Parts: sequence; structure tokens; C-alpha cells
Amino acid sequence: MKTSAIFACILLPFALPAQVPDSIRLVTLEALQQSEETPVYVSSLLTASRDPVAAAAAFNFSAVRFKQRGYDADLLETGINGLPMQSLENGYAFWSSWSGLNEMLLNRQSVAGGKSNSFAFGLPGGFTHIDMRAGKQRRQTATGYAFANRQYTHRFYYARATGFNSKGWALAYSLVSRTGSNGYVEAADYNSHSYYAAVDKKAGTRHLFSLAVFGAATRAGRQAATLQQTAQLTNNNYYNAYWGYQDGRKRNSSYSIVHQPQLIATHDYHPNSHTSVITALGITTGSRKVTGLDWYNAADPRPDYYRYLPGYAANAAQRTQLEKAWAEDEEISQVNWNRLYAVNRANTATIYSADGMAGNHITGLRSLYIVQAAVNRIFRLAANSVLNTHVGRHAAFTAGISYQRQQNRRFKQINDLLGGDWFVDWNQFAERDDPGNNQVLQNNLDKPNRLVRQGETFGYDYSLTFSQAAGFMQLVYTLPHVDLFAGGNISRQQYFRTGYMRNGLFADNSLGRSATHAFTGYGYKAGFTYKINGRHYAYIQAAVISRPPLAANVYLSPRTRNTAQANAVAETIQTAEAGYLIHAPRLSIHASAYITQMKQGMKVLSFYHDEYRNFVNYALSNINKWHGGVELAAEASVTPDITFTAVAAVGRYYYNSRQQALVTADNSEEILEKATVYSKNYRVGNTPQEAYSAGITYRSPDAWFISTTTSYTRRQWLEANPLRLTAMATDNVSPGSDEFKDILQQTEWPAQYTVNLFAGYTCKAPYKRMANTWMTIYAGVNNLLNNTRIISGAYEQLRFDFESKSRHTYPPKMWYAQGTTFYLSINFRFQ
Repeated sequence: MKTSAIFACILLPFALPAQVPDSIRLVTLEALQQSEETPVYVSSLLTASRDPVAAAAAFNFSAVRFKQRGYDADLLETGINGLPMQSLENGYAFWSSWSGLNEMLLNRQSVAGGKSNSFAFGLPGGFTHIDMRAGKQRRQTATGYAFANRQYTHRFYYARATGFNSKGWALAYSLVSRTGSNGYVEAADYNSHSYYAAVDKKAGTRHLFSLAVFGAATRAGRQAATLQQTAQLTNNNYYNAYWGYQDGRKRNSSYSIVHQPQLIATHDYHPNSHTSVITALGITTGSRKVTGLDWYNAADPRPDYYRYLPGYAANAAQRTQLEKAWAEDEEISQVNWNRLYAVNRANTATIYSADGMAGNHITGLRSLYIVQAAVNRIFRLAANSVLNTHVGRHAAFTAGISYQRQQNRRFKQINDLLGGDWFVDWNQFAERDDPGNNQVLQNNLDKPNRLVRQGETFGYDYSLTFSQAAGFMQLVYTLPHVDLFAGGNISRQQYFRTGYMRNGLFADNSLGRSATHAFTGYGYKAGFTYKINGRHYAYIQAAVISRPPLAANVYLSPRTRNTAQANAVAETIQTAEAGYLIHAPRLSIHASAYITQMKQGMKVLSFYHDEYRNFVNYALSNINKWHGGVELAAEASVTPDITFTAVAAVGRYYYNSRQQALVTADNSEEILEKATVYSKNYRVGNTPQEAYSAGITYRSPDAWFISTTTSYTRRQWLEANPLRLTAMATDNVSPGSDEFKDILQQTEWPAQYTVNLFAGYTCKAPYKRMANTWMTIYAGVNNLLNNTRIISGAYEQLRFDFESKSRHTYPPKMWYAQGTTFYLSINFRFQ
């Protein structure tokens, strides 16, 4: 078939280079150098480029939730239109705000590790900047449909971008809808609707003003982590304990409901050909809700509650009977909605002096079971300005300042009373610990005996308010065969808690504003690249960063009181990396080695402690970690049409300190214990520490391609429960015995593999009336060999049986990666 007549040699929409709008022309430092009669300069490395290991992590290793270099998401930075997108509460980007807007996210630049960065100072995990401005979108109209058996089943999208017109205006907008009822997980339905609109306006040759608004309203049924026992009982690794039938229809008790829209205004100023100043102002608002069952002095409604399982049976006969029931009666493994409604409708009660009003005695159906929603409502205001300029022929200078203020208000509200008239806002655990004390019983002492109805707040209500001012500078110096850079930053962050309920347990320490906690952060980094020639490069870089602790790891129990850890300190991160790169016409290789040390980390865990028979706050400090390893990525063009790729990431991630634990009762200020957690030399869990992938792609001259990749991961450990790493756990157990070793053993998951297959085809419409219309068909199959034994995530329950000294009484909970999934899409572009 002759391609010149009909077909064009393009593969996918995202593989096409973005159209360059009529924006202000910038002269790069390299161009300035080459324009002078000076010694020949070897081209510098592009620091803002796609990291091949990060690409493999996003696609090939996603089934096992691979974390590159073992870093958590708070060590990766993301910016959009010149504005940082990290939440001050947890350090994570607001990914849900642009979920589904794939077509508008193609203009991105990534800086791996601690390299020089023209956007921000950066963190060890790297920096990704996404340009969603209207003028940066490809000038076209695009629409498409996709069918899949993954989290969603159907995806529709429409996008349009006008490019700049003769008056300097550019407009872009998009709508996306993703829906699905059931995939691999029962009752995990999914509905998400994303939107985007942006406008740009040039003002002369020096100014560009941009405004963008985008968001995604998502409601997704959640999947419960499963026990190995329940997976075996149901013969289903994707067993979901959150759902049951109600009136013949599936109903999930737990939903994630998210809508956090963003508004970003950007000003791009170019006073001359070698200087730019990008200033951005943004607002984030909206909320995130997670629903779930709640109950008061009633039997646990969860079907996988450990006391209901055969493993907890008192004898073999009872165990056999329960196993048979699980095998034969599907309702045993489900939430029994009819029973919850029946209990509430049969529970007539009288509450005396309801809502704090003497003589206000109310009789009605008191709900013992409800569906509650844990709400996190956010408002963030952020401003950022970055200057980039060239100083002479050799130097490039970058400086930036930013300010952010954010408030997260957290509370619980009634989502469904399940047939009752109201729910009483009492603390059942305080009632158990101090029966007859009406004060400690109240979640809100100023409104005692409060009756809560649909949509109303109960339980807790507080906010955390954050503010951060920061600045950074960086200098890059370029010589014929050497590039040097150095940079530094400084920040000041503070936060405080504000309580909106006077908790009966902490009447003097729950309502109103807490003390302000303030921390100073700093960082400095430096590196150099030796440019052997235009194809071979060697580099080394290092950084030291001190960053304030997260509020969640400072406050012991912000739901109930203002109390914070007494010795909150900043975490120190030291990192270094060296690498070698080859960029030849048919071969690209990137090899690197890295070491990262993190010191003085903090964390607060809240859970039921079996020894103290109480909910506790487990404040950990002196958390030190060591991450080290090597990464290798290669791409070879075997022929003009065939490309081979390979990636290897081999790391070792350890805890290298004995952590200190301060244990306090959740219902009092009493210090129950100060303990040493013998965590040294335990592996950092929940990510493979070795990952390998290989792939081969054939690109036909007739505008189609086919690609297959295989991945193999190993050395993945389960994060150890700190309770069993204390002296209390091994008390009266003989050192060196099998029981002793079993208590301290860290679980390692088996090695896993996946095979993926992708194909695509693009053609131009053969009719003159549709001369500027392109159609792309894309198909992908993940986990082609249907490996359903892949553990994508897991955690040890924060409980330990101190009586039997067994860590198996409360076994770990797991999520399994989906088996074979497919994705088929057809897209049309009109230019």
C-alpha cells in the first residue's frame, strides 16, 4: 500500500510533537555561545527530559506500585503553568484535579533527581512541570471513545484548541467522561467527569497572560484489602468486603468522592531576548470524602471481621462448619444491609435533654448503624514567581520565590442513617472506659446529647492551617567540555490546629486555636557534567535538604485535641548521584548510581492496642532510612523499524536506626509507654527493590506499530508492624528460638512478572472533504498471561497478640493486581 496517497507515518497523538505557538522567541545560552568565535562547545544535556526509568515505573512496573528509588510521593514535585501543586498537608500533588485530562497534559518537562532545574529547587525524586496553557495545546479539534475492562469501562472525550489568532488570543477546552460498573472488583463502580478551559492573550511582544481552570468530579467504589484467608474462602483474590446486596442491587459501603478544582492565572514576561519572568497565582478548593460503615455499641458489621472467620474458631468442628458456610452461602461474605436496617428500625430509644436543652426529651428510632463520610475540605492560595536569565555567554541564573496558604478542614458527617431517625453524637469508647461520666461521653460538650441527622457533622471537626514562604537560587555555568551548577533554597513553614468542637475528654485542649508550630527548611545542591563529546557524558551531583515535618506526624490526635509531639524536628535528606550517558544515532544508554540518607523522620500511628486494651497514639521518632542502588536504561535501533529497550533498577532500601516510640492513650493524655522499636536493618516495604523490563517495538512505514514489553520484579517486603519489633513483643520468649525468629521475621513477597502488548494505527481520511481528518486506533493488553498472584499493595495490621506471642493472629491485608486487562480506543483529529 502506498502511504503517500492516504496514510501518514505517525503513531499516536502523544507521539506527535506539540505545535509551537507564536510565542516570544528565547535565545538559549548554548545558542549565544555558538554564535561567538569561541572554542567549540559540546552540547549540554537536556535536564528537562523524560527519565526512561520513570517511564518504565509509570507503565511497565505499575502493577506492583513500583516506587523509583524507593521514594514516597512526597519526594516528587509537580508544577502546572508555573505553580507548585504540592499539598502542604502531606506533600502529595493534587493528582485528582487533572485526572482524565490526558490530551491536555502532553506538554511536560521532567527533571530527574537533583539535576539543575529552571522551575524550582527540586527534591530527590525529581520535578515535573506541565504546561496546560491554551497556546501550548496543539491546534486541532479531537474526539474519541475508549472501551476497557479496567477501573472504568467507557471513556469519551472532546477537546479543542484554536491556537493563537491574529489578535493574540488562544482558547482551549476539553470534556472527559469515564464510567464503569464492575471490573475485577465487585461493586467498585466508577464515575468521573473532567473538565478544562483555558485562554491566553498576548500583549505586545513581551507579555503573555494565561488563565486556566480544570478539575475532575469523581465518585469511585472502593475495594477493601483482603486477607489471604478470605481470598481462599471465596476463591477470589479480588474479594471485596465493602459491599452486599440491598433489595437485589449491589451496594458498596465505601466510596471515594473527590472534586478539587484548580484555577491558575499566569503572566509570562520577557523583557529581553535572554530573560523571562513567569509569575503564577492559583486557587485550589473542593473536598475529598471517604464513606464507610460506623456503629455504636453494636455487633461489628464487617463480614471479614477476624472473629467471624474460621481461623478464629474455638475448635476444629466449628472451623469446618464456618468454612462450609463461607463456601456455600455467598451472603456470609457480604455486608448484610437488610440486618442493619432491621436493627435500626427496631431500636426505639429516648434521649433525655437532647441537644443540650433541659427537658427536651426525644423518642425515636436511634440508629446504631450508619454510613458516615470522613470529609477533608481544602482551600489553598498559592503564588510563585521564577526568573530565568543568561549572564554573559557562560552563565544562566535562576531565582524564584513562592508563598502558599492552605486550610484543610476535616470532619465527619452522616451519609445515611440506614432507616433510623437520628444518631447520637457520643464517644462509645469513652463511655466504656468511664461509665456514668456524662461529660467524657460527649464529642461536642457545648451541645451535649446531640442528635445528628442526614448531612450533619458529628464525631470531630477541626482544621489545620498552613503557610509557607520559600525562595531559591541557582547558577549554571557552561564551558566547552564542562557544565557546573549550584543552588540553594530556604523556606519558613508554620501550621496550627483549630478545633470547632469542645471534646468531653479534652475540654480545655480541643476547642479553638492551638499553639503555632514553625520550622525553617533549607537545601543546597551542586553538580557538574563532563561533556566528553556530543555523544558521551559523565555527571555527578549531590544535595542536602532539611524539610519540616508534616503536621500529621506532629499532632498526636488532631481529631480530638491540640497535643503535639514535644520534640518535633526537621528531617534531613542527603543524596548523591553519579552517571554516564551515551547518545548515539542508534544507541542510547543511561547508567547511574545513587545514595540517599534520610534522618530524623517522624510518624504518628493510631490503632487499637491489644495489651493496653485501648486505642492509642503511637508517636515514632528517629526514623532513619538508607536508599542506594543503580539504574540502567538502554534503547537500541536494531533496524530503522525495530527498536529494543531495556531498563533495570536495582536498589536496597533499609531502616538504619532504632526508632523511638511514645505511646499515649487516645482517650486521655496518659503516657502508657516509652519504647524502642528495633527497626534497624529492616527493609523499607511496599515497593520492589529490584525491577527489570525489556521491550521491542516495530514501527511500520505504513503508519502502524506493535510493541511488547515484559517486566520482572523481586525483593519486595511487607512493611513491618512496629509493635512486634519491641521488647514487649518478645518478652519471655527464648532468644534464637523458632518462636522468637517468627515474631521478628519480615515477610518477603514472591517475585512477579507481567507481559504487555500494545498496537496502534493512524491514517488520514481518504476523502477530499475530510482532507484534514486523522483517525488513530490504539489497543493495549496488560498482564497478557493473566498473572493473578501479583500483590500490588499490602500492610500489616497494627495489632499484635501479646498473649500468644503470635504475629499470625492478625495477618496482613493485601490488594492483588488485576489479571488480563485491555484497552481499545478510536480517536479523530480535525485540523
